[in-house]
Amino acid sequence: MTFDLLQFLESPADIQSIEIRFPAVTRSSLRAAIDKLVSLDVLRVEHAEPRQIRCLLLGCGSIGSHIYRHISMLALEHITLVDHDVVTVDNIYRQDYVRTDIGKKKVDVLKSRASRCLSIDSIDKMITCHSELDELIDREKINLVIQAADVPSTTEVARMINYSCDKKDIAFIVNPGYFGNSVSLPEFYYPNNKYDYISSHLAIKGKLLLHHESGKLSYRLCSTLGSLVAEQVEDYRCHCCPAHYGEKGYFDIHDYAWHTEQVCKEPVPPNLL
Repeated sequence: MTFDLLQFLESPADIQSIEIRFPAVTRSSLRAAIDKLVSLDVLRVEHAEPRQIRCLLLGCGSIGSHIYRHISMLALEHITLVDHDVVTVDNIYRQDYVRTDIGKKKVDVLKSRASRCLSIDSIDKMITCHSELDELIDREKINLVIQAADVPSTTEVARMINYSCDKKDIAFIVNPGYFGNSVSLPEFYYPNNKYDYISSHLAIKGKLLLHHESGKLSYRLCSTLGSLVAEQVEDYRCHCCPAHYGEKGYFDIHDYAWHTEQVCKEPVPPNLL
């Protein structure tokens, strides 16, 4: 059957056409065969239309302001910005703000800038519990959450997002954090999948990295991280495997490159792409 299926798929076909062509094969067996061939890169899944992304960005500081600058240039349907801080003079060094922004709400500053996004909302508050996040996801019709907040802690915010996104069946991106000029790889997760933030950070032992650091994350490095998050968002929008999916790692300022390790050996299930 596999040979006949490959012959039939020399020309693109949708799943309904395949089922009609092979009536003697059960739907479950047929889809299992297709999934296997996709995982082996024998077949490629193509989608006619990109996803309409409605994105929630939690945090508009060192990482979040740069993420917004990059994703605001993507053809997204909607972005909701959430942060409760105002721009201060010490934000100018590494965050994506200028001196004329000092004293203004971060969400208002970002919302006022030019964007390709169809609509942008700004919310001046800090999300601290599942119920607040669930309500916000429902109200704004969100289908992708990006974590760039770190209060009360990066881990607590990431766990809260993992829980709510599984509950709402939407994808999310976690930024595990930074120390000095050492920054972790942003991690993309699909909802209700075997590979998720909580289990992967419990099961996979981290590596101790020692660097002599003076000062905080540089503007350039924040922008590099924001660019990678935007790449993951665009991959997801276009039904592609998000950049560095299933990897964990860090950015090394000495060779200015991401150093990563594949920790999830399973490919993205075709039904999630």
